[in-house]
Amino acid sequence: MFLDNMIKTTKTGRSFSILHGFKITIVICFVSTSLSIFFSYLDLFQVRCYFQQTKLFEIQKKNTTIQTSLDHNNEDFMGDTNESDPNLYTTSYPRIAWLMSYPNSGTSFTMKLVGLGGNKTVATNYGLEADTSYSTSNVPLYPHSPHGPYLLNPKKSLPKQYILTKTHCGGRCADCSPKGYIETKTSFMNRCAQGSRRNHSLTLGKEIVWYDPEIVERVIHLIRNPFDNLVSNFHLVHHEKAKKSKNNNEKSKNWLNTYPNDMHGFRKWCLDENRKHAEEEKELLSSEIVDIFERNNIPCHAHFYRYAKWHDFAIAVTHELKLPALVIVYEEYGDKFNMTATKIFDFLEMEPISGTVPPFVGGKTYIDYFTESEREDAMMLVKACIENEKTWNLVQRYQEDG
Repeated sequence: MFLDNMIKTTKTGRSFSILHGFKITIVICFVSTSLSIFFSYLDLFQVRCYFQQTKLFEIQKKNTTIQTSLDHNNEDFMGDTNESDPNLYTTSYPRIAWLMSYPNSGTSFTMKLVGLGGNKTVATNYGLEADTSYSTSNVPLYPHSPHGPYLLNPKKSLPKQYILTKTHCGGRCADCSPKGYIETKTSFMNRCAQGSRRNHSLTLGKEIVWYDPEIVERVIHLIRNPFDNLVSNFHLVHHEKAKKSKNNNEKSKNWLNTYPNDMHGFRKWCLDENRKHAEEEKELLSSEIVDIFERNNIPCHAHFYRYAKWHDFAIAVTHELKLPALVIVYEEYGDKFNMTATKIFDFLEMEPISGTVPPFVGGKTYIDYFTESEREDAMMLVKACIENEKTWNLVQRYQEDG
């Protein structure tokens, strides 16, 4: 209206032309300003959406450790196959039979027994331990599952029915704080399907990967005397520190000097481990468990907590996935070797080759590293940590042995 009035009061054509141009200029400026404001709000909206999506992703990543990864990498798992095909993995041969084992429970011997005894390759979640003389990268068992598991010896032929596949699952670190070993059933199951593969583009030369635990068809569950298991874990830590000390790692050298590889070094290590994580244990573990820790002098009490929870979760996950399971007691390799080996080969539907089954050389027993009262208190702690009656039925034999 303001512009129209100005035009009406103009008496010359030239003035009209000037004012008409002035009107157009103002309109253009108005439209331009409006568009700028609009796009500014649009940019602000997009930025806000971006941060909301980023925040949501971080929350999902934190709360659903594996599922987010599986959803994000769905194409990697399925390849060019039909995603709606329910028989994708169940029709793939050989099918996966997890070897679920708490570290130093007879894992290496069982893998060797099946690999040499059947003259076939076995598999593993952990690509760095696989033979790469066949290929510089890890060879996945299934082309449509590049995130594992991986063939341990790709040069060997595959078994026809089931392939033994190593996994240690979660909650099994030897000298970490509660934040490193506390698990839920879901997180434990996800860790059973977690592994690593070689990736030379990364600093550590490896990347952490996951596959869908639903592709697993069977489970062999290893169990060993918790006292022998604990001391063997100490020896493993000692071995790792010794390797690092060869590279002039001063921290590892000091550790080795502090904890010699004998009973006295073991007991000192346990005493220091109990002291080191006391405050975090009070914060993160139940008052019942902490009370048992404090009232009893149990060497490496957190180990017995981890041991109990690990086997409890292993049985719970096996049940959750509805998998046929075979429990193998480590000590029975020593006094019932033929029967134990036969059970394993039958379960995997494999035929052992005569003359190739390796003999079992039993590990030492370390009952004398503990007093009788320490053993009794440790088994009391194990029982208090177990929620599944089947788990206690499995481990209580070691209460009687102690």
